[in-house]
Amino acid sequence: MADIWQYFQNLFQKAEQSSKTQPLLHDPIVRDSNELLAYEKWKSSIIKKQLISWIEGEYGNFLKEGATRDNSILFLDNVSMKGFAIHFSKLRYNANEVRNLFDFFKEKVLMLNYKSNNSDKRTYLKGKVVESIAKHYLKPSLKNMLGNPPFNQEFGNISIELICQDDLPVTLKFSATSYNDRSYQKAKHFGELMRHLFN
Repeated sequence: MADIWQYFQNLFQKAEQSSKTQPLLHDPIVRDSNELLAYEKWKSSIIKKQLISWIEGEYGNFLKEGATRDNSILFLDNVSMKGFAIHFSKLRYNANEVRNLFDFFKEKVLMLNYKSNNSDKRTYLKGKVVESIAKHYLKPSLKNMLGNPPFNQEFGNISIELICQDDLPVTLKFSATSYNDRSYQKAKHFGELMRHLFN
């Protein structure tokens, strides 16, 4: 009995000391058959079409006006990093729908000249909530590194993050980070990548 008590004490202590860099749980992302079936159904749903259409519309607003009309989405456009972040606190999408969007973006990037470098989920305590960060990290194909520089970096390295608190989606971030040195060709225009995500 004392051993069981000690086990739970250690578990609670580990949970309290957990952080983004020292997570309580760190697992690869693996979807079960039910999740995969639900994902395939979601891809042809009106919910998916509405969500992608909304992102596309806000990206258009950002390009024309320099800002979005809906403050639930923000776009980043600097020299080495481009992307967007969606804040779900005011949006009416459930955890499964947001998870499907997260996976959909990975699937779309993999249709390009990219490979999955890592897909994992880190879970830790943040104050009084359980926070998790699921991340897909994708890099251009290694074939791009054959031959002599400058190498084709496509759109740069792509990171897709889904932050949840107590299993509720908070933020989804999509970013492309490029290298700006003589070893690499100039990254392709981010707008081309966005058009691919919308189609």
